[in-house]
Amino acid sequence: MLEDRTTPLDRILTALPALGMFIAPALATWSPWLRWADYSLDGWAMLSGILLFGLGLWLLWRAHVDLGRYWSAGLQIRQGQHVVTDGIFRHIRHPLYAGYLLWGLAQPWLIHNWVGGLSMLATFLPVYLYRIEREERMMALHFAQYATYAEASDRLFPFKSIGRLMAGDRFRMLRWPWRE
Repeated sequence: MLEDRTTPLDRILTALPALGMFIAPALATWSPWLRWADYSLDGWAMLSGILLFGLGLWLLWRAHVDLGRYWSAGLQIRQGQHVVTDGIFRHIRHPLYAGYLLWGLAQPWLIHNWVGGLSMLATFLPVYLYRIEREERMMALHFAQYATYAEASDRLFPFKSIGRLMAGDRFRMLRWPWRE
């Protein structure tokens, strides 16, 4: 390990989303303890939730594949590590965080219970808010090219890449008519 800035709070916050991902949803779904927080949505909500959840899972999978051996649960830089800028990282710097946020946004559409539905967002947002700036600072201090990479990519969602896609002639039909 070249550098490890993982704090005890990082370890606690990283474990916390397990409550929101698995335990609270299981209690909301299979036990009577949280029935007081149930709500109902129409069938279209399930489709929205499935789409968001599927996209979130795909981002998590793609990020793990693209990071390979450089993935770490903590704030760590490994020997020989470089800034990964290909694959999904070409478009967004933090696809793992984006995937977990999409999971958290999908959960209220899938689990019709205020506690179980909002539990992923409630347990993941502290991780994101505590770590994102520290992680970006660590990367910028350790890798000279990180600032250039950060300018060319988005943090969570690929707005710059979508803009480049929409500006290309190959996708003229996708442009907004009033922008022609």
